[in-house]
This record gives sequence, structure tokens and C-alpha cells, in this order.
Amino acid sequence: PSFQFVFPSFPYTIHVSTLSHYCSFFNDRMTIALKATLGNIIGGSRHDIPTPDRLYGGSDNSLRGYKAQTVSPLIRKNTMPIGGRSMLTGTVEARIRTRTNVGFVLFYDIGNVYSENMPKVSLKQLQSVGCGIRYTTPIGPLRLDIAVPLNPRKKIDPLFQIYFSIGQAF
Repeated sequence: PSFQFVFPSFPYTIHVSTLSHYCSFFNDRMTIALKATLGNIIGGSRHDIPTPDRLYGGSDNSLRGYKAQTVSPLIRKNTMPIGGRSMLTGTVEARIRTRTNVGFVLFYDIGNVYSENMPKVSLKQLQSVGCGIRYTTPIGPLRLDIAVPLNPRKKIDPLFQIYFSIGQAF
């Protein structure tokens, strides 16, 4: 929970819940990983909530085919993200391990970020697909993912996104 003390004063609560499930096959050489995320901000209006506290999608862990932090309600002729009050996203990954420190992944992401404090699933869902390579180190896997948005937004989304990070997506 947060409370803004300066005028106008108002309380708000940021909530994000994530559910993950993993199933391994072929002597643990392949893992199907599923993730669903629901987030919302309750209290205060969207314009009152500070920009950094608002919800955004598009990252190395969520909607990877879209530019970082651009999945959100938009202003300025639908080109500038302003953050949302709710989000609903899902991911399916097929993780493939080799006998070396190298692994591969295929993934599909779906979801969106909304201006209301509860997701409106009837709105357009953004989707992306991609693949990646993993190199296992003592501090966690090094990840390199390339993803393509299946329904790119005009003047916002490039043809593909590349993300490099450390650790599993989830």
C-alpha cells in the first residue's frame, strides 16, 4: 500500500500475482513452463498515481516481442505509453536442455495492460513468439531472446526485439 501525503492526498495499493507451472519430459531434457500474471492498482485515479508506480508490459519477462515498457495505454496519437492500472499476461515456454551448458527455448507471450483497475479481456490482446538460447553459469543462465510481435502497433513496435538478461524468465 502507498499513500500520497501532499495535496491531493490519496491511498493506493499495487497488487501483482504470478502463477507458474512446470512439467518436465524426456529425462528432464525438455520442460514446458507456463506463467500467468495478474496485476492491478486499487485506489487513486490513473492520473494521480505516479508514473513509475503504474503497470507496463514489454520486457525480458513479459510480452518479449514488444519494446521495453511500451505495452500500456497510449497517448499522443497512440505512440506514447503512460502506464496502466491493471495487467493480464500469459507465457508458454518450451525449454530444451542439452548435455552441455547450452539450452534453447521457444516461447509464446500474450496479454495487455489496461487503464481500468481490472483487466478488460475483451480488448485486443498483444501476442508475440520467439526463441532464445541459454548458457548456464554458476550465477544463473545467461539469456538471449529474440521475439516478434504478432500484432504490431503502428509507429511503436519494431519488427523484432532482442533481450539479453541473467536468470530464467520465471
